[in-house]
Amino acid sequence: MSLPDITMDDVIEFLTKNSKDIESIFKSEEQLVKIESDKVVVVGDLHGDYLSLKSIISRYKPPEWTLLFLGDYVDRGEYQIETIAKVLELKVKYPDKVFMLRGNHETPYMNLEYGFIYELQANLGEQSYTIYMFLLESVFCNLPYAALINNAIFAVHGGLARGLSRPDDVLNVKKCDREPRDPIAFQLLWNDPSDDVSGFVPNVLRGGCIDGDLCIYLWGPDVTNDFLQRNSLKMIIRAHEYTSQGYKWNHDGKVLTIFSSCAGPYSFVQPKIAIITRDEIKIEEARK
Repeated sequence: MSLPDITMDDVIEFLTKNSKDIESIFKSEEQLVKIESDKVVVVGDLHGDYLSLKSIISRYKPPEWTLLFLGDYVDRGEYQIETIAKVLELKVKYPDKVFMLRGNHETPYMNLEYGFIYELQANLGEQSYTIYMFLLESVFCNLPYAALINNAIFAVHGGLARGLSRPDDVLNVKKCDREPRDPIAFQLLWNDPSDDVSGFVPNVLRGGCIDGDLCIYLWGPDVTNDFLQRNSLKMIIRAHEYTSQGYKWNHDGKVLTIFSSCAGPYSFVQPKIAIITRDEIKIEEARK
């Protein structure tokens, strides 16, 4: 395994020099980003998998390709700091060709529970707090919650939310909520599809209703069909769930899950990405 071609000094220098631009970019983006492109690469959870990221961007380089990341850049994997820094570097260089959505791991609770904060402390020492607060307040809490690709595909980290009727409803989600408390925002990050339920059913494996009206649900094929038909959309693409083959289809091929990491506890996963053109969508290996 080759080591990342980026050092901690590189990370600190990049974030320091570009902090204002990074903050400005994300604050200016709406909670639903709209992408029009004939060449889109969708990347699922990375969780510190810098080597998969390097492989992806060596083959699908902006500005020729539009890159859409579905969240969960850090926690669990070996190169969390390098991964988030590289994606941010791409975003700064190609702000209209690289899009980053928020995942359920872009929150302080998850970063404490699953290791990113400790990763920063171990590698950045005294600067870890400053760097983390910048990432939290200028990046994580400003990341959009969803994307609309070619007015045909709804993209999100987790999934459809109870109370979400249209993609544009995402625009009403509050910006920069460190720990999302809005029920729709929370579900966009946490919900999962299921072929075995109807409507929305509390997902007890992920905690179910954990605090008042903050609930994590499984949603059924009927919800997908209704959402797609009402909004004249073709499909939903999301991340959030690991699967050994790196992808899975639900709801008669209308919901695609993409997982792009084989780092840390996911060493058994064959990570994938989705390639979307005007004519088709295909699944490819994240690492080649």
